[in-house]
Amino acid sequence: MQVSIIIPFYNAENTIQKAILSAIHQQGIDRMEIICVNDGSTDEGHAVIENIQAQYPHFPIYLIHQTNQGVASARNVGMKMAKGEYIAFLDADDVWHSEKTKIQLQKMKEFHLDFLACRRHPQKLLFPYKVNAKGYAPVSFRQMLFRNEIQPSTVIFKKKILEKTGDFVEGQRYAEDHYLWLMISRFFTMGIWDENLITAGGGKKSFGASGLSADLSAMAKGFQQNLQRLEEQKIISKVERFFYSLLYQMKYLFLRFRNKTNI
Repeated sequence: MQVSIIIPFYNAENTIQKAILSAIHQQGIDRMEIICVNDGSTDEGHAVIENIQAQYPHFPIYLIHQTNQGVASARNVGMKMAKGEYIAFLDADDVWHSEKTKIQLQKMKEFHLDFLACRRHPQKLLFPYKVNAKGYAPVSFRQMLFRNEIQPSTVIFKKKILEKTGDFVEGQRYAEDHYLWLMISRFFTMGIWDENLITAGGGKKSFGASGLSADLSAMAKGFQQNLQRLEEQKIISKVERFFYSLLYQMKYLFLRFRNKTNI
């Protein structure tokens, strides 16, 4: 198996069909599996998936059920089941462009990367990321501490790196993906391909675009929890934790003020 595509979902009956079909129709990839993890949904999303399984009987599509434990838990369940050399995530309300997986795998091999994301917006990548002449922005641990530009649906990485980094932190509602990206950037080669290869759905916004103050507060809390874990593991010092903690607080206050003025 070359690529395991993990789709966590909760009450996504209106969007998950498009997401799965965009994965099935990836061009230039012969050996894929799709692992759908139902995180305690109360709608008919599972029936939509069962219908797709019937339509594509020779395509390995798995449906796993669990009680509602959050997206981190659902992704972890999928990763433990994955047989592929590479893992990719796809949110149930996002759609991949038809050559996303092929392009990313080609670039990973060409540039010797362990992890490659892509853009999910038409806008250019923000500071501190800088696209090089090869068409991607290398991602360092310090850059990832400063700003997370990576959304899960844009990601593909080598499964074996999880042996070093561990899985997603469960029980943390926000910024749990940021912590895993931090660990990967600390120990492995990581980049962001400078091309938008997904269509984001569900009205999702990147952090700071336009959200509720409660969401921003929870996101800021998640960042602080990540810093605490990094210090406890002696990956960053107390001084570094203080600096980045102050930085996150300033970002939170700025975004909260901007949201109020835009109301």
